[in-house]
Amino acid sequence: MKMPFVSFLAAGEKATPSPQLIIKTAGKCLVHQFISLEQITMQRKFSVLITLFSALLLIAAVASASLAQVTMPRISYRDRTLPNGLRVLTAEEHSSPTVAIQVWYKVGSKDDPEGRSGFAHLFEHMLFKGTRNMKDEMMDRLTEDVGGFNNASTWDDFTNYYEVLPSNYLETLLWAEADRMGSLNVDEKNFKSERDVVKEEFRSTVLAPPYGRFFYAIEKDSFAAHPYRRPGIGSIEELDAATLEDVRSFHSTFYRPDNATLVVVGDFDQKQLDTWVDKYFGRLSKPDRPLPRVTVKEPERVAEKRINEYAPNVPLPAIALTYLTPAVKADDAYALLLATVPVTCLPATNCSGSVRASGSTRGSWTVCAWCDSGERKETG
Repeated sequence: MKMPFVSFLAAGEKATPSPQLIIKTAGKCLVHQFISLEQITMQRKFSVLITLFSALLLIAAVASASLAQVTMPRISYRDRTLPNGLRVLTAEEHSSPTVAIQVWYKVGSKDDPEGRSGFAHLFEHMLFKGTRNMKDEMMDRLTEDVGGFNNASTWDDFTNYYEVLPSNYLETLLWAEADRMGSLNVDEKNFKSERDVVKEEFRSTVLAPPYGRFFYAIEKDSFAAHPYRRPGIGSIEELDAATLEDVRSFHSTFYRPDNATLVVVGDFDQKQLDTWVDKYFGRLSKPDRPLPRVTVKEPERVAEKRINEYAPNVPLPAIALTYLTPAVKADDAYALLLATVPVTCLPATNCSGSVRASGSTRGSWTVCAWCDSGERKETG
C-alpha cells in the first residue's frame, strides 16, 4: 500500500521544479537525511536496502554487547504533589557539591492561541524579565555570578527552564523560581522588548539561513488539523497582531503551579529541601479555572500532497518527505528511533539524521534531502 505524503520544494527563485525536488510531509517525529540529487537507479536502491539491513544487524549486535557490559545504577527519587497541584521530583546525588533545578510547564507551541503563534516561545524569553521582587535578568545574575548557568527551551508540548549551580545556593534559586512562577511582570515594556527579540530570532533563524524557510515549511505544512502545524517560533505578522491583554491571558492560563513540575537533583538534604519547597512554592495559589487541553485529532492521510516553496537565498534545491507516525509514547516510537540510525549512514551521500520525537497524540517522520550541508537550530 502506498503511504500518502505531502511534498515541498525549497529552491532559488529561478529554480525549475523537478520530480526529485520535493518536500514530502506526513507527521511529527523528524528524521533529516541529506542526499545528492542524482537519479537513483534500481541497483542503487538495492544497495541501499542491503546497507540498511547490515546496519540494523550491526546496531543489534552492538546494543546486545553494551547491555551485557553496562549496568545502570538505580536512581532513587521522591515524587510528591503539593496541595496547589505542583508536582515535585527530587533525587539526592552527593558526588558533586552542585545541584540542578528544572521547572517544566505543560505548555508548548501546540497551546498557542489560533492566530497568535509564538506565545509559548515568547514566554520562554519573558520569564527572564523582572518580577515583583527581582529586576530584569536577575536569574542570570543569581546563577552565572556564582559559577552556574541557566537556560530554557520551547517545544511542541512543554516549556522547560533549568539552572545548575553550587548547592549552597539552592534555597536562593528555589525562591527565584517560585517568584517568577507567581509574580512575573507581564507589562507593556517587557512584552514589547521580548517580542522584538523573538522577531529578530525569526529573521536570523528562518529568513536569513538558506534553508530556514525550508524547515519552517516542514513544520507548518506537516499537519492539516492538529496545532502542531503552528511553528514554535511563531510568525512576525501574528506577533505584531498580539496585544498585551492576549499575552496576559495566555500567561494566567498556563503558568501556574498545577500545570508545572519542579525537579531537583544533586547535593542537598531531603528534609531541608522539602521545607524550602513548601515555604516558597507552597504559598502559590491554584487558580479555580480549568486548564485547557488540546483535543484535536489529526486525520489520517488519504492522498499525496506536494508543496513548492521558493526563497531568494537558496543556493541548491532541497527536498523533504514526512509521514504520520504514532505518538511519542507508543511502542513503535522506539523502533522509529532505531530506524533513523541506518538512514544517516547511506553510502556515497552527504547525510545527517535525527528524530523529533515530540507528539503526545501524533508524530511525524520526516526525511530531508539536499546536496549542500546545513544545520537546523531548535527554537529556544
